[in-house]
Amino acid sequence: MRKRLHAAAAALTTLVAVAVTAQPAQAATGFCVAPWSGCETGSVPAGDGVIWIHITTPALNLCDWRVRDTDNWQIVRSRTTVGEWGERITGVHSWYRLELTNCRTGSTGTIT
Repeated sequence: MRKRLHAAAAALTTLVAVAVTAQPAQAATGFCVAPWSGCETGSVPAGDGVIWIHITTPALNLCDWRVRDTDNWQIVRSRTTVGEWGERITGVHSWYRLELTNCRTGSTGTIT
């Protein structure tokens, strides 16, 4: 019984370690895929005062998104989109990330 408990604890520890390390590795880029209802990208710098975002959702499902300034945590832009959406945001001069929420699994977001 004790061996089973140790084996189960080791398996759970490994599973938690994989789950915890998988998201930050993905968040280190300007791209994310929603594993369940949302995701967030890593921070990217605004180049020449412009950032671009691109969002896709499977089967024309709704997806809420927002662009956040990671220096002051203010939301720069937010919207709900369906299907595929691209947008150019100007007048920005910091580091930004894209956050997807209430999206169907498989939705993707890119910020550059």
